[in-house]
Amino acid sequence: MYMEIPKECYVDGSELNDNNVLLLKKNLYGTKQASRVWFEFLKEGLEEIGFVQSSEDKAVFYKGETIFVVYVDDGILMGPNGREIDDVIGQLGHKYKLTDEGDLNEYLGIKMKRTKDGRELTQPALIQRILQTVGVSLNRGDRQEVKTPATKTLHKDEGGEKRRMNWDYRSVVGMLNWLARSTRPELIFAVSQVGRFMAFPKKSHEDAIMRICTYLRDTRDKGMIMKPDKNKGFEVYADADFAGGYNKHNAEDPATAKSRTCYHIMFNNCLVYSHSKLQTEIALSTTEAEYICLSQALRTVISLMRFFKELARKIKSFKYKRRRFKCKAFEDNNGAIAIATTENLRPRTKHINIKYHHFKRYVRKGYVTIERIDTIDQLADIGTKPLLPHMFIPLRKALIGW
Repeated sequence: MYMEIPKECYVDGSELNDNNVLLLKKNLYGTKQASRVWFEFLKEGLEEIGFVQSSEDKAVFYKGETIFVVYVDDGILMGPNGREIDDVIGQLGHKYKLTDEGDLNEYLGIKMKRTKDGRELTQPALIQRILQTVGVSLNRGDRQEVKTPATKTLHKDEGGEKRRMNWDYRSVVGMLNWLARSTRPELIFAVSQVGRFMAFPKKSHEDAIMRICTYLRDTRDKGMIMKPDKNKGFEVYADADFAGGYNKHNAEDPATAKSRTCYHIMFNNCLVYSHSKLQTEIALSTTEAEYICLSQALRTVISLMRFFKELARKIKSFKYKRRRFKCKAFEDNNGAIAIATTENLRPRTKHINIKYHHFKRYVRKGYVTIERIDTIDQLADIGTKPLLPHMFIPLRKALIGW
């Protein structure tokens, strides 16, 4: 459902500044307060027709058995009662100028195709736009297939060769970032890397983007295959690469000593969130890096668990087998597991910032269990470092189904 922003939310007009110079205010899209003005207007209208805003996610609203999710001026109405949804659309139509797009087949450029046992999410238009922008031909010809999006860890490359191509580096990184976070999470490490050098990109960074795009050329019809399994609930795969970007030739750059965090959050065997970035603090050991990653992952999943509990309270038809929402976290470092599951302080780990221990009470109460997993089965490994095809492809298959 698309909602047209009404004139009431525009801030056209004029005023005098301190020097008595006439200033023309820009419309909604050109102002810093644009998004807030529109959202407050939308929220007021939704509450007038009986919607209640979620306390866990401010972009979600409830009315009866109907859920309304909004992203700027695009919204989704969902619920078990079609007649109730039609009534809501009628009420919204009296307050806003909107377009009813029918069944949910596409949202924010993401195509949603029903399959026999789930859904497949793809973004073919965005991929084609990216390839056209950087000038990668859709015809592979005799060139060798690219099986992985990244082959090495990138650095600043301050004395490196300048870029040769004239496409907008920032724009391409932005499109790749949206793609990686929406339907292609196997790209998340490669895209996070190139995103670090948007201020002063060099040819090495440009070449890294071209490799990502060449990989996309060979997999442009692929996306994320979701096959729900209601017996699995929340699962978190968390992994860290300890000082994986260390460069002895540029040891003065603190970023080279930072570890990389990656975690994937699954619900009912479907990927719902992926994240990969350098840690903000320098970890002093593999155990510390892994524990920081685990803490950051559980910070996210705990908020999701609260949101799903709210869904269960608000929507009577929202059924879940377990009485309490629980999470199973998979970690491949024994030291991190020991710190997470015990209260003992050790000389080598007692310095870890207290903020990273926030989830321990959830472990004590049984809401979160932490289990050992072999590194070869650690799905988050795909987002911490460049992997060879024999490691990358099986993890991609387990993560997104192909």
